[in-house]
Amino acid sequence: MKWTLAIGALAIAAATFSVPAQSFADAELVMLMRGMAVIKALLLLGALTVLWWRFGQPYSRGVALAYSSGLWMAVAATVMIWQLVQIPAAAVLFHAGELIMLVTAWRDDGLTIEALRRQPVSEPVEAKASAPQAPADLADAA
Repeated sequence: MKWTLAIGALAIAAATFSVPAQSFADAELVMLMRGMAVIKALLLLGALTVLWWRFGQPYSRGVALAYSSGLWMAVAATVMIWQLVQIPAAAVLFHAGELIMLVTAWRDDGLTIEALRRQPVSEPVEAKASAPQAPADLADAA
């Protein structure tokens, strides 16, 4: 699931820059909309990072579907804003995707404190390597 998110993000980024945006008479409006798209893309990069971590924990198929669909709805809306097409529909799509992700995180049983405490924590590699060892001749003498 992690790699699906990463490959999808790269495909969306490639699609964003491959299609030319509509031409507008007002250059300042284009700069404003592109700036908003960049801010939304940064927010989605943070969401992608959190989901990358979340998909490292046990999850159900429904949780994965909800998180993924919410993320891709928001990503599609960001691409629409960057390309300056259907801005009102893109705004609704972006906020619907965010809402889906937030409700899913709120209802996700794998993110409770008890569930996270049940996860086994492995010892750091340095702690195992730096543990003092008793000499073999002292162990035989005792």
